Amino acid sequence: MMSGVKRYVDQAYKTADQVQLETTEKLKDRANVVYHWKAELENAISTITEEMELLEAERRRVKRSLSVLTIPASIAGEFLQLRSSRLESDLVRDEVEEQLTKEIALCSEVQNVLESNCEQIETQMIELKAAKARLESDWSNKIHAYKVDSVCVNLSNDSPLLLWKAGATRFPADQSTPTSYDHFTQDALAAGDAARQSSMQLRTTLKTICDSSIKELRDQAACVDIALATKVNLTQECLQQLENELLRCLRELASAEKLIEALRDSAKGLDNSTKLAQTRLDDRLHRRNVESCRDAAQFALVEEVKLLGERTSGMLAELKRAEESQAELVRTRGNLEHEIMVKRKTLCIDKERGQLLRSFFPSATDLSGF
Repeated sequence: MMSGVKRYVDQAYKTADQVQLETTEKLKDRANVVYHWKAELENAISTITEEMELLEAERRRVKRSLSVLTIPASIAGEFLQLRSSRLESDLVRDEVEEQLTKEIALCSEVQNVLESNCEQIETQMIELKAAKARLESDWSNKIHAYKVDSVCVNLSNDSPLLLWKAGATRFPADQSTPTSYDHFTQDALAAGDAARQSSMQLRTTLKTICDSSIKELRDQAACVDIALATKVNLTQECLQQLENELLRCLRELASAEKLIEALRDSAKGLDNSTKLAQTRLDDRLHRRNVESCRDAAQFALVEEVKLLGERTSGMLAELKRAEESQAELVRTRGNLEHEIMVKRKTLCIDKERGQLLRSFFPSATDLSGF
């Protein structure tokens, strides 16, 4: 009987050791499964963190681009304000003004695009943070579970912390199954990867949109600069022509003044000759009796007075025409001087102030926020 009991006890110990060994192996296998998912989660958290950093860098870049975008809009607005101070005939809606107006409108459009980009980035960042939080929560649980299973694997019959645990064999209602366990982590990983892929796609799309918008801005800036350079050249040519015309006018005016002076002197000379002839005739009218004869001298003096009168009238007519021409030249000179002043004012606005102002237009790199 004693031998039978001993065999039963030996068999019981042997069975217990065998079952414990199998259970320990299963715990090791489970710990390896937990470790595998923990490593997968760590990798996913690392990649999604990198993507969040890249997206945050993109957000900062767009913010900087928005800040820099105020400069071209300000430059175009200030230039339009400057050009509104042009004078009379030059105060027209020309090609430069058309291009500046387009530039302001384009700046507003690009600003709206960048603000929309910022909103999309913020929304995507929220999605990434939610996915990361889910991954980190699962990872934290995996860390704890791995520690628990590692402790269980290392426990033995000789461990000092072995206690009776009543009810340890119960199955909690909220326990997962191996299948649901895997699905839970796989879903978290899939959600994280989807958020990351969506973020990458968003960054690519935003970069394309941003590059296109900045190119449009720079192209429009080039259109403004070309129109401005053309306008400056045209104004300079017009100014040169006006100055040449003014010089010609001044020369003609000087000639007219000399002609008028010469005509006046000539008229005075004829006046003296006429007075002489009239005096002679008057003196001869005082001859007495038969001496008052209509002789050849009298007829000659009368003819002389007539001829001198015709010459004087013709000379006075020439003098009047010369004075009218002089008055017209004076008016022309005034108009030319006024137009020259207008052109110089326009040239000062467009060339000295406008082109200097345009030189501060941001580069494509600055507009891109880099």
